[in-house]
Amino acid sequence: MPPEKQLITDLITLMKQNGSTNCAIARTLGVSEGTVRYRMKRKDKPDLRKNRPSGLDPYHDVILSWINRVDEDTDDRRRPPFKVLYTELRCDHGYKGSYDSVCHYMRRHFPDFWKRRPFTRIETPPGVLMQVDWKESVPVCLGSARNRVKVNFLLFQVSFSRKGVLLVFDDRRLDNFLAGHMEAFQRFGGVTEVIRSDCLRSAVTRYKGRESQLNEGYKRFLNELGIKAFPARPAKGSDKGKVERKIRSVMERVYLSGKVFRDISDLQARIDRAMEELEREQRCGATGLSIADSWAYERKYLKPLKRIQYDYPIHERLATVKRDCTVRFRNNYYQVEQRFMGRTVYCVQTRLHIKIYLQNELIAQYPYLPQSKGMVMLSEKALRDPELIISDWTREKALEVACRQVEIYEQISNGGF
Repeated sequence: MPPEKQLITDLITLMKQNGSTNCAIARTLGVSEGTVRYRMKRKDKPDLRKNRPSGLDPYHDVILSWINRVDEDTDDRRRPPFKVLYTELRCDHGYKGSYDSVCHYMRRHFPDFWKRRPFTRIETPPGVLMQVDWKESVPVCLGSARNRVKVNFLLFQVSFSRKGVLLVFDDRRLDNFLAGHMEAFQRFGGVTEVIRSDCLRSAVTRYKGRESQLNEGYKRFLNELGIKAFPARPAKGSDKGKVERKIRSVMERVYLSGKVFRDISDLQARIDRAMEELEREQRCGATGLSIADSWAYERKYLKPLKRIQYDYPIHERLATVKRDCTVRFRNNYYQVEQRFMGRTVYCVQTRLHIKIYLQNELIAQYPYLPQSKGMVMLSEKALRDPELIISDWTREKALEVACRQVEIYEQISNGGF
């Protein structure tokens, strides 16, 4: 009996012993009077539904022998699929039942073995999939043995040949994440069709499998390059096992403990040498040849890397267009066209610009003015909208301010007025 049902039965028994009526017990516990009567009637009787015989009971020893054989053949906590057991029971022992019955029996009689998750090795064709993951907060000595700092490693690996690129960063901000992608793609000389990243905030805002909601900046970046995203499940390192294993192999070869590097560039060069040595020695599971030879075959299947001009976002957020057709972002207000009133837009601050998007469409762009606060940035496009009901004189003067607004800001900031 489940713990919550057993608790209700115990409370009913205790209250009956204290002389409470069935109606009083039902009101106190928030259940029906029929529930009270049923619990008292079934209190000391066995659950016949749970203990009823199964068609697999005669095969119990066979199943137990199969489990012991599996435990001897494997050295980890994973188990083979129950289809293997089901096939053996049907072919070798004459079992006539269904596969679902086998699964139900295993879950009921061998719960510990049931919890072991099966796994299947797969390989993807050349040029299809790339995996990416962070190795976070690794302590290294830069400059001297006393200057111990923590760095982060960003690893990219194409899944077919296992060719990898490992980059060093001082933090894991979104701009570094995107910059790492561009450098890795340039080193590979192309891009794959799909990229599988860890389920981190820089990449995924809400996980829903292949329908996951990506970070808007990351989504636009991948769309520019024509790459599809397939994030790994949260806290499931096995979803990107190849890249997890590669990081461990490189870290074991470099062995950072006790070494002093001149700077991050020196550390990056050491990582690159270790990666080259490793890929000449290690074998590719898809070909049986070395990673270097397999990569020479795979690289021609990569899609060419597009030349894009992309400003890496420094700050970003979603905002709602107000009734006055402005969006508040980074302490200022930015005007958009009247037709966007009430819509949720995506605001991005880059090094030089403030950009506003609606469903990947750039609807407004303004220069980034770092010292301004509470400024209302007017839009020429919004003011020229014929559906905007204002007089011609008012429109003319508002457009004059919109055209000269940055110039006025610069003159006041520099004192040149």
